[in-house]
Amino acid sequence: MDLGTYLNSQVQGSGTTATATSSSTAKKSLGDLNANDFMTMMLAQIKYQDPMSPTDTSQQLAQMAQLSSVTGINEMKASLDSLVSSINSAQMVNASSLIGRQVLVSGSQVALNTAGAGAQGQMTLPYSTQSAGVDILSSAGALVRHIDLGPQSAGTVGFAWDGLDANGNTAAPGTYSIKASYSAGSAQQAVDTQILSTVRSVTMPASAGGSMQLQVDGIGPVNLADVKSVG
Repeated sequence: MDLGTYLNSQVQGSGTTATATSSSTAKKSLGDLNANDFMTMMLAQIKYQDPMSPTDTSQQLAQMAQLSSVTGINEMKASLDSLVSSINSAQMVNASSLIGRQVLVSGSQVALNTAGAGAQGQMTLPYSTQSAGVDILSSAGALVRHIDLGPQSAGTVGFAWDGLDANGNTAAPGTYSIKASYSAGSAQQAVDTQILSTVRSVTMPASAGGSMQLQVDGIGPVNLADVKSVG
């Protein structure tokens, strides 16, 4: 008879002593059992076994092996939890050094905290083109400025906005959208952009295995792993 079968039979059919011994254990789920619970159950099995049909020694050895395995797994889990906590703490210390610095991340918005502050970014062209450009749009979607980048080779192309509108006036503080494109034959093809913006805060992951997040001006939360470069 294995340990689980024994416990079920004893809880249902034994006297009050056996029931009392196992009652606290019976209330626990299998995942909550620890080494002390296993030892208590094994001793109860030996104490209340049928003298005419004692528990097989090989079964007891197998149960001891099971106890050792469960204890080892619990200890390993505790060690892993401690390791994850240490890694998260180290990441927080490293990430906190980015507060106030500029990082290059994927995005299509820039935040001007002061009038005419401007913005920088880049795009990646799949092949050479006769013309490329960037449109700066207001929060209402109105065109504020078009930046003509002219002919460009395939690869990374940087751009900069000086914070002025099409008439040379200083743009007001606020959030602006960036739309980059290049000529593909007779059509204009949109392309994703990366924006250089300032980190305002750092947030720890909500759960184990989560990613550290940076709060970036004009873009919002960004995973630390998604930062392309630090300015």
